[in-house]
Amino acid sequence: MIVFAVALALLLLACAALLFNVPALLTLSTLALAVLLALYFAVALLLAAAVAGSDDLCPATETIALKYVPARFQPIATYLLFDQSTLEAALRQSDLVDLGQIDGQAATLATSIVGNLTALLQGADANGTLASAAATANATLVGVLGSRDALLRTASHASFIVVYAGAKSYACCRVPDDMVTVRLCARIVSLSSAT
Repeated sequence: MIVFAVALALLLLACAALLFNVPALLTLSTLALAVLLALYFAVALLLAAAVAGSDDLCPATETIALKYVPARFQPIATYLLFDQSTLEAALRQSDLVDLGQIDGQAATLATSIVGNLTALLQGADANGTLASAAATANATLVGVLGSRDALLRTASHASFIVVYAGAKSYACCRVPDDMVTVRLCARIVSLSSAT
């Protein structure tokens, strides 16, 4: 809207310069109007290119993204974008985290703690304090393994794809639609101001 007001002011200035025979003002206002129109059309060209580019790029976003993901993270990206395996398999394949080793260490630790506490309980725990400690340690380890499973569920494809689809929908649908709307409104305003 401001662009059209400035363009109208420059046109009026050019008409006044022509009417009062001031060639320098006529040249200056015509030059300013040409620069303004060139900028307006450059912005329109950028908007059109962005809309056309989003139409071409959005269907291939996942494929393009996978090209730029480092090789080490490819299995995880493939899992999150296409749900082609399990997260555990993707983590194992990417060598980031060895869940089997973590599970094994937790099981070994649990066995060791329970074994040591059981040996101590053989004759020294009359009031049940050590038995309570053993139960607490066992419950803590079970909780840790449960937390690991909860973490894997939270980082699942189903959780990720909801956020990803929303972001992609905004970038690929909403923004280009808004650009088309702005361009259409600008065109309507320019046509209505010209009549």
